[in-house]
Formats: sequence, structure tokens, C-alpha cells
Amino acid sequence: MITLYPDEKIILERRRFWLPIALQGIVSFFIGLIPFLVIFGSKEMLPPQLQEFMQLYQIPALFFATVWTLIVWVLFFVRWTDYYLDVLLVTNKRVLDIEQLGLFSRDISEARLENIQDMRVEIPGFLATTMNFGNLHIQTAGASNEFTIENIPEPSKVKDAISHQCECLTSSPS
Repeated sequence: MITLYPDEKIILERRRFWLPIALQGIVSFFIGLIPFLVIFGSKEMLPPQLQEFMQLYQIPALFFATVWTLIVWVLFFVRWTDYYLDVLLVTNKRVLDIEQLGLFSRDISEARLENIQDMRVEIPGFLATTMNFGNLHIQTAGASNEFTIENIPEPSKVKDAISHQCECLTSSPS
């Protein structure tokens, strides 16, 4: 997928933090259960005429509930694939942000270490603070001025690793 330059080595590899995808999985689970809860959980609360209707059409309702759940889970696994294939690579020459956009599209952002001008860590909120994940903004001198790596664990350590590589690059003789 990524071709490294000669004498380039990977220093750090980070994937996105697991909490957002776990929350999406939980939400998908409950959304997938809704039709089954309606079919099996509401029989006593329905009027008698509707109970007869539900009894008569229970098999087609179960079929559509199963199709609904299948669609919800396929959509969740597309999101999980997107989560799993998003990766941040820090090498001794550049920073690569690989972001999967759906199943068949990918965006690869690259910043050479000598072009990095500024980095900023953003930790949005209480949960991100307690679980130590956030966003890393990298300001470059290139055509696209800034790129953002979202929801990475320990963003301060990643920033420090990039800073260290920038210092090593400028202090080493070319």
C-alpha cells in the first residue's frame, strides 16, 4: 500500500482510538434490535385487532426485521473497515496519514518533516481527556497548509515523536 523511500524506516504507527467505533457498534446493535422489539415486545400493548394482524403476518415481519438487521450490520462493518484501515505513520523522513473513505477510496496525506512548521494537539472534552485521545493538527509549508489526524490515542506522544524526528533531521548532516 505505501512504498517507503530508500533508507526510510517507520518510527511510529497509530490507529484511531477505539471508543468512537465501539459506540457506533453499540448504537448499531440497538438499532438492529428495534424491529424485533416491536414484533415480540409489543403484543400485549396492542389492541386485539392489531394482535391478530401481527399474528397473521409474523413471518413476513420477521423476514423484514432480519433484512433490516442485516443492512444495519453491513453499514456498521463498512464503518469498522473505514476505522481499521485509517492509520498514521511517522517515519524518519515524513508523516503519512492514510484515511479510508468508504470501501474503495483512500486519501493519503503526506508531510515531509522539513516542511512541518507547527503542530497543535486538540483534546475535545472530558471523555477525550480522561481516556487520552484527541486530534493532531500539523501545519506545513506545502500546498495544503494543514492536515488533521482525528481521534488518535496519546496525541501528545505522537507530537513529541514527530518533533523528535524533525530535530534529528535538522541536526544530522545531509
